[in-house]
Amino acid sequence: MVSAPPCPLPQASVPGALVSIFASEALASLWETMKKRNITKYSLVKDYGLSNGTIDRLRNNDHISTYTIEKLCIILDCTPNDILIIINDK
Repeated sequence: MVSAPPCPLPQASVPGALVSIFASEALASLWETMKKRNITKYSLVKDYGLSNGTIDRLRNNDHISTYTIEKLCIILDCTPNDILIIINDK
């Protein structure tokens, strides 16, 4: 069986630019969506089983996994576009 070569990562349009979804502005949509749905950080832990570490990573604008993004979207009944903003760091 022949495996396909790995797909290259998308390149930024400006050399040396990085695309980040972890800047404080990027997660502002998450906090707004949570507020609209009356879901608190506390309820994410107590009612939905997210770990305190995950909440800390969100609060500190640290990296989060795609699994966490998926879980948040299921909890909030939304898409990643509703909770994340991609910022091109030039």
